[in-house]
Amino acid sequence: MKKSLVFPLLLLGISFMLSGCIKMEQTVVINRDNTAQYKFAMLFDKRLEAYMGPEIDKSIEDKKNEGKVDKITRGDYFGYEATKDIKDIEENDIPVLDEGEGMVSFNKDKRFLSIVESNIFRKVYKIDADFNLTSLKTHDSYQKLDPQMADMFSFAFNIKIPEKAKSTNCKNINKETNTYSWDIKFFQSNPIKLEWVVYNYVNISVAVLLVALAVFGLVKFIKKK
Repeated sequence: MKKSLVFPLLLLGISFMLSGCIKMEQTVVINRDNTAQYKFAMLFDKRLEAYMGPEIDKSIEDKKNEGKVDKITRGDYFGYEATKDIKDIEENDIPVLDEGEGMVSFNKDKRFLSIVESNIFRKVYKIDADFNLTSLKTHDSYQKLDPQMADMFSFAFNIKIPEKAKSTNCKNINKETNTYSWDIKFFQSNPIKLEWVVYNYVNISVAVLLVALAVFGLVKFIKKK
C-alpha cells in the first residue's frame, strides 16, 4: 500500500478513536497445478466512509494499471481488494507486501515460497518468512502512533494450500479448506512457517502399475520354469 494513502488514513483513524477501524488482509491461494492467486484487501470502518470514500475511489483508479482492483464491502467495512493471478509459482514468487522498507524477510533463497524437494512422485513446498515490524518503533512515520496503531489496525495473513501442512507454526487452521491464518502484530516479529507436500498421484499410480506388472510377469516366468 502506498504511503501517500496509509499515513493520512492512520491519523484520521486515530482521531476517530475507533478500535479496529482498519483491516488489512493478504490472502494467498495455491493450487495443485502450481498456479496461485494473491489478494490484498484494505478495509475501513463504515463510519469513515464519508471521509475516506473519495480517497478510496482515487486509489482504485491509480491502481487499475497494476491489475484487477475492486471496491468491496464486508459487513461493517468498506474498501478495495487487489487481485493478482500467478501462472507458475516456480517461476514467479508470491508478491507479499513489503513497502520497500525491508519489513518482510524470506527463505534463504530470497523467495517467499520455495520448493525444497522435487521428483517425479512429489514436491515439497516451504514458506519460512518473517513480517518483522519491529522497525516501526523507530520509523519516523509510525513512531508517534505507537501504541495506538495496534488497537486501530488488524492485519491478517492467510494461505490456502492444496494439501494438509507437513509442519507449521500457525495456530489458526481451517482443516476443511487447508487454510492457515496468522494475526500479524505491529511493532514485533511475526514468523510465518509452513511446509507441505504435493504428490503426483498419476506418476505414483503408473509406478505401482509397472511394479505390479513386473511382479506378475516374474511370478509367471518362475512358474513356467
